[in-house]
Formats: sequence, C-alpha cells, structure tokens
Amino acid sequence: SMSIAGLTLLLYALAIYVEDYPKATKLSQANRARGLAFVALASMQLAHTFVARSLKGTMFSRHLWSNRWLLAAIALSMALLVAGCYIPGLRGVIQQYPLRAFDWAKIAIVTVVHLALMELLKLILRQFKRKRHG
Repeated sequence: SMSIAGLTLLLYALAIYVEDYPKATKLSQANRARGLAFVALASMQLAHTFVARSLKGTMFSRHLWSNRWLLAAIALSMALLVAGCYIPGLRGVIQQYPLRAFDWAKIAIVTVVHLALMELLKLILRQFKRKRHG
C-alpha cells in the first residue's frame, strides 16, 4: 500500500512536470515547471496524511478534524509552501516561482484524484482481507 502511494505521488508530480515542461522556452519556464512539480508533490504529501491515518477505515471515518496538532502542522506546512511561492525573499531561497491560478487548479485536481485512488485501494484491500479471513 505504501509503495503504491509513493509510486502514484511520483507519477502525478512527474505528469505535472512533463505536461508543463514542453512549454518552456527559457530557463525560467523550465524552473517554473520544476517548481510546480515540487509544490504538487508537497501538497499531495500533506493531503496524503489524512489517508494514512487509518488503513481500516476511510479518512472520513477517523474524525478528520480530531487531531488538532496534525491539522496545525499541515496548515503551517501549507502556509510556508505558499509563502515560498509568493514572498520574494523566500522565493529566492528555495528558488521557487509564483504559481498561477491554473497551476493551483492542477495541483488540486491531482491531489483529489490521489486521495480518491488511495481510498479505493484501501477499500479493495479491506474487501480482499475480509474474503481471505472470512
């Protein structure tokens, strides 16, 4: 399950990079594609935290908002990620470029797809386990 999750995260980030990279006619555009893939991967990892909380139930059956420390850590991580895209001093440190609204939409779509696929995988594994131990 973890290897499938890691593989899908890699494939989504790679797909975003490959989709954006051919449009790069300058080094700055190539760096933008790299930055987009980085932010996508980081965002998906943060969202994946909710899926990974339980292998037995869905991410919604574990009281999604019950762990305030986890929510605070995710919110802070996401805020730092966004700040790294838009605050000039931080952008230089992590060599990140501002993302467009369309970029954030792509990130949101792949994140939702990833969460749905991981929940489907958990459901399939639970069904397989029930039939096996039956």
